[in-house]
Amino acid sequence: MSKNCTIENNVVYNNGGSGIAQFDNSTIRNNILIADYPLNSLNTCIVTNNVVKGDAISSYPDNIYGATMANTFIDDVSADRYLLRDDSIAKGQATDGGDCGAFGGTTPYVLSGIPVNMPHFVNVSIPSSPTDGKLNIKLKIATQNE
Repeated sequence: MSKNCTIENNVVYNNGGSGIAQFDNSTIRNNILIADYPLNSLNTCIVTNNVVKGDAISSYPDNIYGATMANTFIDDVSADRYLLRDDSIAKGQATDGGDCGAFGGTTPYVLSGIPVNMPHFVNVSIPSSPTDGKLNIKLKIATQNE
């Protein structure tokens, strides 16, 4: 059982099984839960703005029901597996008016795998020999902003 945690902007896909977790005194929001029984036990939890396959958490009315892989994601095979369709059931459903799932929230996942605002090398130029006794190294550094 997980206690006192926040589960936010995730994608959980489970094709069968008895459930994925039990939570106590936690907040579960802005997720996409395409699972037969996504949550086993929710004791004193805030459960809101999740896009859910079935009605397993129907006692929490502020969620969106009827999600499938087909009506939520662009493609379930390629690298962009969890990108939302233009007409996705998860578009605009988050508590902040944005999208549910891994590509929503304040720090959305980026397909490059580089986190938003994380500096990384774009280009490195190192000459094979020094000029005038100096080795002039050029670095180009950027951050992932979207």
